[in-house]
Amino acid sequence: WGKHTLHEHSLRSAFIVRTPGMKQPGKATRALIQSVDIYPSIVELAKLPVPDHLDGHSFAAALSDPAAPLTRPALGFWPGGETIRSDHHRLIRQGGKITLYDHRTDAGERKDLAKDEPELVEKLTAELEAMLKGRKAK
Repeated sequence: WGKHTLHEHSLRSAFIVRTPGMKQPGKATRALIQSVDIYPSIVELAKLPVPDHLDGHSFAAALSDPAAPLTRPALGFWPGGETIRSDHHRLIRQGGKITLYDHRTDAGERKDLAKDEPELVEKLTAELEAMLKGRKAK
């Protein structure tokens, strides 16, 4: 119905893909796939050259091996804020405030762990900055 916050319940959406010759059709993956990943994936699956200037990355490997480990976090935006989602955590930076959630124990993002996990906040903030810088450089 819409993306109105930087939280999981708003940014997460169902995504179903089936390709000819798929090794494990119907098998779910925990891979973090972003909308910007759709075009590079289709191009790769069609065996066409993938342009270098794209923000997204192909998720074709997840179609071959749904259990493959995550290779990169996902980035999200909302006016005045941004978020990074790794395999286990979501960090939200909005209005000068940082919140951190652990999806292994709090899938509903109700308990902010930012004050309890300063090293993780620093690490994820650095990853967020690097991803944002990479987008602006293109």
